[in-house]
Amino acid sequence: MKSLVVACTTAIAVMIFAGVSVFAQDNQSTLKEITAADTVSLYIGQSKAFSFDDPVTEIKLTGSGVAKVVPLNDHTVSIEGLKAGEVMAFVYGANGHAMHNISIEVGGPSYGRPVRIYGNSETEKGAAYSLYYCSGKGCGRPNPDVEHGPSEVSVSETKPAAEGGSTMVEKTYR
Repeated sequence: MKSLVVACTTAIAVMIFAGVSVFAQDNQSTLKEITAADTVSLYIGQSKAFSFDDPVTEIKLTGSGVAKVVPLNDHTVSIEGLKAGEVMAFVYGANGHAMHNISIEVGGPSYGRPVRIYGNSETEKGAAYSLYYCSGKGCGRPNPDVEHGPSEVSVSETKPAAEGGSTMVEKTYR
């Protein structure tokens, strides 16, 4: 009986190892990450146009809903940010030839965190600010055509006077 158990165990072990080695032989290809040649950073609602030297026949995105790519002609495309996220775009030319890989980053944390810069060094709390998005790559205005923050702020401050009273000082920031 012992020899039968040993023989069965040995047979099972041989089949398992044979199966693993057969599986390993069939799976010789390795997984390689595809990296983008360029990165396009957009905020939600922003669109940018890009041109290519060769005619573009097809563009595929790795995900939907983050960005929209619209061909303007056979050499130019428009990319619009729809919601915060990141996708890859694969651009194909004649005969399905892969022309370009683009990483598209839209708004939110992948584009950077909002940073408000308030006036100058004498700025009081509540003064006008400029909004920037900053990431590990740098900072940039989300839309330089849009005025951010209040256009004018007045701040009243009480300061002690030399003769023991107080004086009200009002500062206006634009």
